[in-house]
Amino acid sequence: MELKQAEGQPIAHLNDMNTKIGMMAHSFTTVFFPSLPEYTPHGRAGDATPASPESQIMDVPKTVGLLNGIFSLIKYGLSNCNGGFGSNWKSCNKGDLDVTNSYLSFSRPLNSITTTQDDHADAVIGELSTLLTSGRPSCGDSALRLAQQLIASSPEFHTTNTVISEASLRPLYQQALPTRPLSMSCFAGGCVSYNMLVPHTCTGTKDMHAEYTRVCEETAIKKEGLSVLEG
Repeated sequence: MELKQAEGQPIAHLNDMNTKIGMMAHSFTTVFFPSLPEYTPHGRAGDATPASPESQIMDVPKTVGLLNGIFSLIKYGLSNCNGGFGSNWKSCNKGDLDVTNSYLSFSRPLNSITTTQDDHADAVIGELSTLLTSGRPSCGDSALRLAQQLIASSPEFHTTNTVISEASLRPLYQQALPTRPLSMSCFAGGCVSYNMLVPHTCTGTKDMHAEYTRVCEETAIKKEGLSVLEG
């Protein structure tokens, strides 16, 4: 599997990669390295390694942006369709690669005399598994593009460590506490964090909104302009 260039399109143009995935070759946002060399991420990644400076720029929008770009490349070729990494706009029709300047190609010869269609599909999935994840995933599908998306979504595609498969099923999650929705907002540039969550009415003797107004001065939001959070 390789990136195939369309005729007359020798260069694959990538667009806005710093925003979509957080980094791009030869396109640093600053002359100073933006990540701390001693940074350790939270969770299992941090437990497994003493330091991971690149993880400091990783957040939910960039994780979603990476998958959006990979899926778009598989379905539409290198374009700007649905968060794609390309720079050109085209009709976003799955499998329509006539107007894109480059796309993912994959072919495997089929001998209809010795191989059935189903066996050939299994062989294609197996070869994709070997090429993309060193043969580590344990799932696949007969449709090529869907198989590529499934493999690109697997943990094995994004890691290089050896995966040990277990025969036992994962136990069902037992919900002990009521769940609450989590809203995550990521803003580029400056942000007045004092105005993200403003005290309104406090049950104690201290007037927190008055203290907030005193600290923020002219940037403070008046009570009548606030939306009250219930719960």
